[in-house]
Amino acid sequence: NHRKSQMGIQELQAVILACVDSARLYPITEECPLPLLPVLNTPILSQQLRALEETGFRKVLVILAEEASSQVFRVLDEYSGPIKIDRIV
Repeated sequence: NHRKSQMGIQELQAVILACVDSARLYPITEECPLPLLPVLNTPILSQQLRALEETGFRKVLVILAEEASSQVFRVLDEYSGPIKIDRIV
C-alpha cells in the first residue's frame, strides 16, 4: 500500500544560480552582472522570479557570486511579490 505524496508546488523551493561566469558576454557584462542584464527592459533575474510566481512557487533560493552580490541584492530587495527569497553568497 503506497501513499502518494501530497506535496504541492508551493512547498517546493526553486533554485536560481545567479553566479554564472559571464566571460562569454564580455564586454556587455563588464558593468552589469549577467542576472541583471535586461531582456525587454527587465532584468533576467526579475523575469525568472515572475515565471516562478506564475508557476506557483513560493520559495526561491538565489545563489550569488560575491563580486555581484550588492547589485543583485538591490534587485532582490525591490521584489515585492509573494515569493520568499533566501540568498547564499
